[in-house]
Amino acid sequence: MAATAATDLIYYSLNGDVLKHVDTKMVYHTCARLSPDGRYTAIAGFVGGVRLMEVTSSGGSFVDVVKATVLPGHNSEVYDCEFTPCSKALCSVSKDGTWQAWDIDVEFNRNADAVLLGSGTYTESGDRSFCALAPNKTIVAIGSGTSIEIFSVASGALLDTIPNAHPGGDLNAIVIDSANKFIASSSGLDRMVCVFHNVPGHREVLASLKNQLLKPGSVSSKKILQDRIQDIETMLKDFDGE
Repeated sequence: MAATAATDLIYYSLNGDVLKHVDTKMVYHTCARLSPDGRYTAIAGFVGGVRLMEVTSSGGSFVDVVKATVLPGHNSEVYDCEFTPCSKALCSVSKDGTWQAWDIDVEFNRNADAVLLGSGTYTESGDRSFCALAPNKTIVAIGSGTSIEIFSVASGALLDTIPNAHPGGDLNAIVIDSANKFIASSSGLDRMVCVFHNVPGHREVLASLKNQLLKPGSVSSKKILQDRIQDIETMLKDFDGE
């Protein structure tokens, strides 16, 4: 798949043949992302909201590209959107100072709606902003200017800030690894990739596990939860220098 800065989406076969040309009529594009499983394309641009296009197939062969849905909520240009590695969720960040996280593991062809997992506001400090959603859907990381802010998906609260993550220049990308352990960012100006431990994400998982432990359950299931809690608490003590 290729996207132009105008309104064109072009889908190719592995042999380079054009399968489909789509005019999104979105005035202009700011980003276009292909989901890791190749099923969806998320397009953002001048029009607030993120448009999802779905590639349909039959017997492993390409059939068509159709509009799946539009994820609403942003009131201005969307800077960036990004899928999780499983292709079942995505996040977006907008010029209006807001971010959103969505569960898209639904049947759009049966008129099901995507589920809003969380949203909030962030501090815009650069020409544009970038976002990443943790695969376990606990946190959203927003890179804007030279800094990174990390938010809880569940509450929308700001969990942590990494000021001047790239003092040499504005960020141009941010990702969270598939194991939820690290947050990585890059900048074209300082030519650096920085990798940070996902401590806020670990704390969110810990809080969730402790809440699960309060609920009724078997002795064996509670033992599993207690062991996971202990492992995370031990790891966090290392980060806290205890």
